[in-house]
Amino acid sequence: MAEDNTVNQKLIQRMLEKLGYRADMAANGLETVDMWARVPYDLILMDCSMPEMDGFQATAEIRGRERKTESGRHIPIIALTANAMTGFREKCIEAGMDDYVSKPFKRADLEAVLESWTHPDPPPKPLESPTPRQAPEGRPPELSVDMDMVEALHETMGDELSKFFDRFFRQTPERIEAMREAAAQKDADALTRISHSLKGSAGLMGAQRLAGLGANLQALGENGSVEGAGDLIEMTETEFAAVKAILENEMRQISAART
Repeated sequence: MAEDNTVNQKLIQRMLEKLGYRADMAANGLETVDMWARVPYDLILMDCSMPEMDGFQATAEIRGRERKTESGRHIPIIALTANAMTGFREKCIEAGMDDYVSKPFKRADLEAVLESWTHPDPPPKPLESPTPRQAPEGRPPELSVDMDMVEALHETMGDELSKFFDRFFRQTPERIEAMREAAAQKDADALTRISHSLKGSAGLMGAQRLAGLGANLQALGENGSVEGAGDLIEMTETEFAAVKAILENEMRQISAART
């Protein structure tokens, strides 16, 4: 699994363990290509936005090397992405990816795509199919936290859920401060990178509005601008406080139910 976000790593790794899969972690595309070259994996879960070498570049590198081998082996590469923009599917195809799962996703969504590619009967179609696989929609977007996602997290993480939330609580203020610094320095690239990480973590937590703010900041940075980032960052900080309060209350209820 190629994923640079440590919160996402922890969650997805636990999902995979619950489903009976073993996974090695790579933090960027360069590590992914190196690990693929040394170990005959059954499948790669590939985040698209990573430092040093992104998921598209890593996939293209792997496909290029596969074409030079005599075995003709084609390893399934499944994109993990929160990007649903027009043209994204075509970008996945061009890079050589076979399928993708949209973040945020639940364990059942991950299970479906893994089963289809590791135990294909009949073999699945790659991304030339008309509609790529999408994660099911959660509750209405006006909610700060999708409690269905929280319930799914609890099912996956069990007693480690509090530690998982604590990591999110610790990392998010650091990311908000880093985004504020990037805006002050007019560093659009840094704003893009940091807000992407925030968007991914928030989405997997079910924090829909927080993820949406991260997406807005990422789009701003991708357009080479930090104009208006300050207001969005303030909104992000306020929304994070609301999300944290909801999740902390959920943890108190879970703890009370145990006793």
